[in-house]
Amino acid sequence: MFSPASVSYQLAVASTGPFCISPAVTETLDGGEDIAATHLELASHLPLEGEGYSTNLNGLLIHNADRTAVMLSESEEIVADFSIPVISVAGDDMNEIGHQWMVDVTKGRNSMLPETLNTATDLALLTHLEYSSTWSSAPGVTTMTFTFEEGRSEPVPALEIAGAKASEANRGTVIELPTTSPDPTRIFLPDDPSQPVTSDDWETIGLPRDAVVTVPTFSTTTAFDMGGTYDGKGMQGDACEMRDGVGLNTELVNPVASYELSSSGISIPPGEELELTDTTNPSEVPSLYDDEEVQHVQIDRPFTITTTDADTGWTLLYGTITDPTRRL
Repeated sequence: MFSPASVSYQLAVASTGPFCISPAVTETLDGGEDIAATHLELASHLPLEGEGYSTNLNGLLIHNADRTAVMLSESEEIVADFSIPVISVAGDDMNEIGHQWMVDVTKGRNSMLPETLNTATDLALLTHLEYSSTWSSAPGVTTMTFTFEEGRSEPVPALEIAGAKASEANRGTVIELPTTSPDPTRIFLPDDPSQPVTSDDWETIGLPRDAVVTVPTFSTTTAFDMGGTYDGKGMQGDACEMRDGVGLNTELVNPVASYELSSSGISIPPGEELELTDTTNPSEVPSLYDDEEVQHVQIDRPFTITTTDADTGWTLLYGTITDPTRRL
């Protein structure tokens, strides 16, 4: 699970300032040479908020006031182009400021940075992408038999959701979930889960059909390693640009992707009160749809899920769920 838009956005911001970014990486990112303009387009219409949904990007530069190698002027281009605030604090206070920022932008959902900042860092860049959406209609709560990656099958908690759209694809089925957000969330249910998913698998055939989808609930959180690779290439450059003969110490804080699918919606904080219907025993409960034209889809094996920014086509969240019972 990771957020391609968040990773790319952080690299785009960093590439306009005094950070060590490998040129080979920026060439692979969506937007090519005009990467900054592309990401500014993504951020320009955010935050996107309405009744029951939100998509937002946030950023923060933390400047180490104890380090004289970098002046705040080094950050002016980032602050001007991306409207990202900069805070100058003593090195020993950088982590406290970072933790508080996480509390603020996640509305208390996360209270800590995904990693501890090095107090010898001159500049640290933090970014956070948030997406949440309620369902367009209250789902039913149920259980379903899920076949895991290793072949075992067992009952798992699930939702029965009306108002979905199902489309045929070459190697499976693409289902658009019924959310209140204009940024769509789709699932690719492969015919053969052992085969890797490619971009071509999301291409649909013919018109979508109305569907009721039964999908397992899940909750997962993953930090993307900004010191690792992107599309097979190392993120960081070999050496940071020199300023007055002194090498810069810069840090890109690993962006965290959290994806939770629950009875309240997608990535909605717990505590939301909904009137739910228990559909565990279908014979005792009227079907959500009696219409024979409505397709019933069971997400009963490993699947891929993605949320896309409707205006730009950027992938906000992307992941493969092989074990919905595992909570990370």
